[in-house]
Amino acid sequence: MNSLSLKNQLQSLYYTLVLGLTLNVLGCDRSRTTSEMIAGESGGMEAGEIAGTTAGEEAGTTAGEIAGVEGGESAGESAGESAGESAGESAGESAGESAGESAGESAGESAGESAGESAGESAGEMASTDEQWTTLDMGWEHGCGLSSLGDVYCWGRNQQGQAQPPQLTEENFISVERVSVGRYHSCLEGTERHNSDDAVEEDRSIIRCWGRSNEGQLIPPDDLELHQVSAGWRETCALDEEGQVHCWGELDSERLPSSELRLSELHLSQGFGCGLDKTDASIHCWGRNEYRQAEPPLGVGYRSLSVGVGKHACAIDGEGYARCWGDTSDGKTLAPALPLKSLSVGRDHTCALTEENQALCWGLNEQEQISAPAGAFTWISSGAHFSCGLRAEGTLVCWGGLTPEPTPLFQQVAVGLAHTCALKVDQSLSCWGWPRAGRTLPPTGAHLQVDVGDEHSCAISSEGAVKCWGVGVDPTRFERDGDFDQASPPPDLGVVSLISVGNRHTCAAIEGGAIRCWGDNSSGQSEAPNLPWAVTQVTSGSRHSCALSESGQVACWGANDREQLSSPDLVFHRIDAGGDLTCGQTEDFSIACWGDRGSVTIPEGPFQHFSVGEKTLCLTPFTDEQVVETHCETHSALRSGEADTPWSFILDQRILTALVAGHGQACALRADERLSCQGNHSPLSRPRE
Repeated sequence: MNSLSLKNQLQSLYYTLVLGLTLNVLGCDRSRTTSEMIAGESGGMEAGEIAGTTAGEEAGTTAGEIAGVEGGESAGESAGESAGESAGESAGESAGESAGESAGESAGESAGESAGESAGESAGEMASTDEQWTTLDMGWEHGCGLSSLGDVYCWGRNQQGQAQPPQLTEENFISVERVSVGRYHSCLEGTERHNSDDAVEEDRSIIRCWGRSNEGQLIPPDDLELHQVSAGWRETCALDEEGQVHCWGELDSERLPSSELRLSELHLSQGFGCGLDKTDASIHCWGRNEYRQAEPPLGVGYRSLSVGVGKHACAIDGEGYARCWGDTSDGKTLAPALPLKSLSVGRDHTCALTEENQALCWGLNEQEQISAPAGAFTWISSGAHFSCGLRAEGTLVCWGGLTPEPTPLFQQVAVGLAHTCALKVDQSLSCWGWPRAGRTLPPTGAHLQVDVGDEHSCAISSEGAVKCWGVGVDPTRFERDGDFDQASPPPDLGVVSLISVGNRHTCAAIEGGAIRCWGDNSSGQSEAPNLPWAVTQVTSGSRHSCALSESGQVACWGANDREQLSSPDLVFHRIDAGGDLTCGQTEDFSIACWGDRGSVTIPEGPFQHFSVGEKTLCLTPFTDEQVVETHCETHSALRSGEADTPWSFILDQRILTALVAGHGQACALRADERLSCQGNHSPLSRPRE
């Protein structure tokens, strides 16, 4: 249980909830936009870690690993979601839950945590210290909240974008009133200024949804004004002015409410839903009923209702007492005989606020989800294995399977094939991604720089020594294909000022400016030339490396089959290599590239930041606008044998201090010293503690 101060509560929402989580924000005030552009791809990575690691280890090749990573995306989603969901739903969730949950949670927990947790990003702060929470809604593995300034914040699992609220930039947008969290998608209900046919302005309700869209659950009917939106498993429902229920997404006629119902309140859960009658406040339920969860108690005058994310529901009757029904295991329907003000149903537990505003919970306590803290609350909301409440001053307090931890701050990040490492502001290292060969197990102690390759990483300690880990760490042992001793620096290396890691080779700038390289030398990439000038930067691609002098000269060595060594006669401020491509930033901040750029056309500058990864090129332009979009595009095919057809994504929309591209993914170091990562099979979008 943690109580977080108002100023730091969002900063501290960097936690583990079954798997790694992410926090994002929707800025309703367009003058202070801070939305996060993250897609963790965790569902794919979880399955990819298991399938890809096994395949890669047995085959002992990097190709096997790539197949595991890339195949993991679709395989992970279909296995971890479609199979887990559909199988679970059609089989009454018994087999599906045990299969889906153990694959999506248990395996994800152990694999995800050991592999560096799955999706999610380090949490950002609220934009203003005067900002407070006003409402919350928690789902299976993510949650969203509304602030006093009208901003929507989301955090949690983000493999389908469910914790990534959109930007509302329409000029006629006014405010957000409420949020609703489903399994893999979320929705908000807001108000916009609408111009009617007779030019009369009027306010009308709008609904915006984000996250998984396969079944059409994000697109409400455009000919109706709806409110009381509720996000479910694969569907979304809302009420019209008369209280009739309208649903969209994956709809099963046997699980839909009667069109004759007129409701004042609506809630969807795992294949079933309930609502309060608009006339007499009786309870109506529909959908799956294997635990009699669609058979509510009789009576009228109910005050409120909650169905949560499991297979039971609770309501507060006219006298203030809770009535629960559905799955009775673990005591989750045994409500206390006390008057209650509000309640919220989780998966196997329920929490409520007493008339004295104290939190009271019952049901399963496996993760201490019913161990509510003392003190007064104004709002309470339960997720699958956790609950959160709001104090009177707007402070967020959570307990159960959610463990708030301090957000790590970073000063440098490096992205490889299937793992990422970053240097924290306290000079310690953090790595996440595929754990094979120890690539996510960096050394302890203080460090000055870190860089990563395909399967190994190296860092410079505070004493100037090079420390490497991953494949090729032991020169006396041939580990597998791809082992070229690239993680075994020469013993006489001395004090190092710069480090650069290629796919299977490593180069270091020795104090004084000379360069030493080691590892794979099949293309001469480990035979560094004796340069007539001191080196200020060194960068490595797949089979070549380049160095930069203080005066802006460039020298390259290694493979030249794709003109990797043909640097233009220009003066550069900075250079960066990835794959068979190298780019440099010139004096006028434009970008010039040489080597194999595929079909990518480099636009005219100027650019604040740029980065070249093995497959990806990212650019951040100079602009006077407050929103600064960093665009990334692949410069070569992500999969062997594919056509060289580039695809692109927007990495971030904020001011950055550093930018690093990798194998179809990229990470940005933001001005607040936090990381933002995205892209195709992004290793992980949040680092492991």
